[in-house]
Amino acid sequence: MKKVMVLACGVAGTCLATAALAEDLAGGFAINGCGTIVSDYRFRGISQSNKRIAVQGTLSLSHESGVYATVWGSSIDDYVAAGAVAELDLIVGYLRPFGGTAIHA
Repeated sequence: MKKVMVLACGVAGTCLATAALAEDLAGGFAINGCGTIVSDYRFRGISQSNKRIAVQGTLSLSHESGVYATVWGSSIDDYVAAGAVAELDLIVGYLRPFGGTAIHA
């Protein structure tokens, strides 16, 4: 168990020091993503990972017009969602800058 914690801390330190990946694609599209290791995934104060480490990641595809789609996921404990071991959130939106601010719809 001690070796696992040392490895997890080393990986976490690497992830924290690494910038998010981004790539411009043809046709005005861009893709970016990021990965995170957290000590406890909580939602509204309730542990979703049974007070254990959770691995989380996101992947986004955007267009210069402002339209974007994102997939976000996290490992969870099976007690949270009747046997499921992962949470996936799908997000679609529109981003429009106005002066010094931006509006998401």
